[in-house]
Amino acid sequence: MVMIFCEYVVIMLIRSEIGMKKKTMILLTAVLCASVGALVMFLNRPYKPVSFTVDGDQWSAKTVDGGSLLLELHNDNKSREWSIVSEPETFVSDYHNIAENISEFHIIALEDGNGEMVFQCVKDDGSADMYTLGLSISRHQKTNLQIDSITFKISGCLKQGMEEKLTETAKEPRKIGNAQGNLQGMAIYSSCPFVHEDSQWELQIYVQEDMLIDGELTMDDSCRFLIQAVSGEDSYVFLDEMIQLGIPEADIWEDEQEKMHIVLRDVRTARYKVSDFVFNPEEKKFIGSDVLDGEGINYIGTTGK
Repeated sequence: MVMIFCEYVVIMLIRSEIGMKKKTMILLTAVLCASVGALVMFLNRPYKPVSFTVDGDQWSAKTVDGGSLLLELHNDNKSREWSIVSEPETFVSDYHNIAENISEFHIIALEDGNGEMVFQCVKDDGSADMYTLGLSISRHQKTNLQIDSITFKISGCLKQGMEEKLTETAKEPRKIGNAQGNLQGMAIYSSCPFVHEDSQWELQIYVQEDMLIDGELTMDDSCRFLIQAVSGEDSYVFLDEMIQLGIPEADIWEDEQEKMHIVLRDVRTARYKVSDFVFNPEEKKFIGSDVLDGEGINYIGTTGK
């Protein structure tokens, strides 16, 4: 398009009756074409994401490719157990990993705007602290998301034997949107295919590949579990964490209004939590709330196999 425009300008100048010398006309045309070309290149320049690192007391956060974040939370002597209490609409965690004395959470941006994610840290003595991760996200060239600022601060605490009082943010329902889980090094352990409103779905549980032998789960001290529901190219991750001495489960059912429910039973050494997620077809999200939340308990066992 730029070349066609330049050729048109040259022809019009040659045909005009302006009293200029031919060399001057050609020079002016070349300058004009160069300016137009530079403008087009500027408007179509590729987006370059900005990466940066923020270090705090017992935590560190590093942006990756602008729109994702690796949050590292210190876990001295593995005496702390980190988990997510609530997620905003603007970003989500797609996997959680424990490496040595660090708990790693991978965060991906979903929408531009500001949002807060609430974390809970349970200690060996049963006490728990609440932390809030705040992100500011901007949008560039319609499709590119950039994390601009990061904050991570304590927002509350809970002592053993005291009634838990969460912040208003933590009380908000959790929303699970469409996001791809990290299945590297994972193998499917069990699944439940079903049909909902003429669409094929499958509820799946993945475990570490090296923990699955001939279809049987060989539990060690801890194992990474990933629970997700998939339908076509859409996937919804309900849990992706390392769990110590426990096996999470998930159930699927429909209520009398034919709304889809996925109930997650998160069982581990010091926790027994039951969460109910209801699918919203208009938003294409699961809206979740905790039906039972036992923290700092002593899990003994089950009659299930």
